[in-house]
Amino acid sequence: MKRITSALSVLALSLALSLPANAAPKTIQVYIDGSPISFTAGAPYTRQGTTLVPFRALFEKLGLQVDWNAKTQTVTGKKKDLAIGLTIGSNRATVNGIVKKLSLSPVTVKGTTYIPLRFIGEASGADVEWDSDSNSIYIYTAASKALDEQQIRGLLDQSIEYFNSKDLAKVLTLTSFDSPLRDEEESMKEHAETYLKTSKIVDFDIINVDSRMGEAVVQTTEESTRTGGFYTPDSRADYIYTLVKEEGAWKIYSVESQYVEYFISDEALTGTTNIPSADETSLKQLIDTYFNSLNDKNVDVLFSTLDPSIATDEFRDSFISYFKDNEYKTSLSNFKVIYYTTNQAAVYLEEKIAYTIDNETYEDTYKDVFVVDKSQSGKWLISATYSLDE
Repeated sequence: MKRITSALSVLALSLALSLPANAAPKTIQVYIDGSPISFTAGAPYTRQGTTLVPFRALFEKLGLQVDWNAKTQTVTGKKKDLAIGLTIGSNRATVNGIVKKLSLSPVTVKGTTYIPLRFIGEASGADVEWDSDSNSIYIYTAASKALDEQQIRGLLDQSIEYFNSKDLAKVLTLTSFDSPLRDEEESMKEHAETYLKTSKIVDFDIINVDSRMGEAVVQTTEESTRTGGFYTPDSRADYIYTLVKEEGAWKIYSVESQYVEYFISDEALTGTTNIPSADETSLKQLIDTYFNSLNDKNVDVLFSTLDPSIATDEFRDSFISYFKDNEYKTSLSNFKVIYYTTNQAAVYLEEKIAYTIDNETYEDTYKDVFVVDKSQSGKWLISATYSLDE
C-alpha cells in the first residue's frame, strides 16, 4: 500500500513540475480611469463569470460615501444623485430605490465583503471593460468620459478655427504622428487657397470612445460658407473623424466625408447681380444649348458646352449610357445669374424632367447651380455643376 501511495505522489509531483508557469490563476488587476486600485482587504476573484471585489476600495475610488449596517448586513454607497444598496446573501440590489437583480449575491470572505464589480461600475454610470489578455478590468467613470468628450470637441473646434484662418501648419499639429493627413499638406493648401470659405460645426456626436486603447470615432455635421475664391455654393457635410490618443492628448488620425449637400441663400436668389447684358445673353445661350443637347441626345454638342477639365472620356461614356437607357424630356423653368466676374459666373437653374417608364410619365423638378468659366478664347464653358438640397 505504501508503494502505491509513493508512486501516486511521484506522479503528482511530476505533473506539477510539468505544468507551465502561467497555469496558476492570474491576479485580477482593476483600473479606474487608468489608475490601479489597491485592494488591501483581499484580492479580487471570479466566480461563475462574475468578478467580485472588496466593496470599500471600489466604492471609495468611485467617489461613493460608504456605510455598513452590520445588523442588516447591508452595504450602501452614496454620492450626489446616486445611492446603491446591497445585502450579503441577496441577489437583489437597489439603485436610487429601484430594485435590480445581481448576477451573484455579495458574500463575506474572511471578514471582507465582496460585491459584483461590473454591476457597481455600471450603476455609477461608468463603462466597464474586461481585457482577457492581461486579466484586467478597466473602469471609465462618467467624469472621465465627459472630459474625453470635452477634449475631443475642443480639438475639432480648434482644427476648424485653424482651417478658417488658413493656418495649415497648426492644423497638422493637431494630427497624430502617423496620420495620412500629413501627406496631404500640399493638396490641402491648394484647396484652401482656391476655395475661400469659413466652416463651423453644427452637430457633434461621439460614436465610440475606447479609452483603454486611446481611440475614438466622432461624427460631425459642418456648414461651410463661401467668402471668396472660385465659386462654390454653401454646403453642409457629414464627416467621420478617427482620433487617437498620443502622450495623453487626443489627435486627429483621419477624416472622411460621408455626405455633402449644397444650398444657396435666399439673398442670393432674390438679389441682383451686376452683369453685362452681352455676357448674360451668352450664358443663357450656353445653358440652352446644354439642355437642348440633352433632349436631342447629342453627346458631341453637349460636350462642346463643357470645360475640358470635366469633359473626360469616362464622363462621355456615362452620358452615352444614360441616353441609351432612358426616355425623358427636360425643360428649363428658371434661369438666374447669382454670381459674376469677368472670368467666372454661377447660374441658378430649375429644370423639369419628364420620364417615361412603361408608358407612364413621371415629372420631377431639380434645382442646380452651374459654374461657368470663360476660356482664353472668350467662350463660356460649364466647369462644375451642383445639385441643391431641396
